[in-house]
Amino acid sequence: MTRDRILGLGLIVLGGIGVALSLGIHAMTFNNDPGPQLFPIFACTILGFCGLMMLLTGKSTPNTGPAFTAETARAGIMAALMVAYGVGLWLLGFAPATALMAFAVYWVIAGPKRHEAWIGALYALLVTGAIWLLFAKLLNAFLPQGILF
Repeated sequence: MTRDRILGLGLIVLGGIGVALSLGIHAMTFNNDPGPQLFPIFACTILGFCGLMMLLTGKSTPNTGPAFTAETARAGIMAALMVAYGVGLWLLGFAPATALMAFAVYWVIAGPKRHEAWIGALYALLVTGAIWLLFAKLLNAFLPQGILF
């Protein structure tokens, strides 16, 4: 079994555990509010789906070993951005933190030769607006309010 398939299997298991733990969250909610279970269930389902795709489409030849590449550095930056996003939600609230995160993710994914500031700003605006519409309007969920704003 290759490293991709092992990772895929691990992601499926981790996603399943996350969904099971999320179903155990109980909190009093307001009318039509899906509560704190919704986001973890969505995230863990997506994680399990990504693991399934890795399991099904993993490379057939084993990798020789870990190598530090530009992709590895980019993955580390993306992980740091997720931590920064959590801190940003706590400090700034949903709209500023999500807009900054979407811009930063675009900047990292596009790479140094292809990123444009105006495209990143447009992407950040569209992503923030779409998420706000989905959660605040369609699902009637409360979005995080920052302690600074």
